[in-house]
Amino acid sequence: MEINGPGTDGTWLPLSEQPVNQPVVEGDLGEIDMSQWAAGPYLARLRALDTTGQELGVCTIQVTLDN
Repeated sequence: MEINGPGTDGTWLPLSEQPVNQPVVEGDLGEIDMSQWAAGPYLARLRALDTTGQELGVCTIQVTLDN
């Protein structure tokens, strides 16, 4: 998972140090404390990769951080 917005200087930043390398079914992919990030609109992106690193799909949504 990656995020892009006011607190990232316009670049995509990973939300975790390591990718999730196992299936997640009806669970959380991770957790992040964004209380110190700048408020505003962000794009959150989830990319699915195969075992060779090839992108299988991507989903991007807009969220608004209101600290």
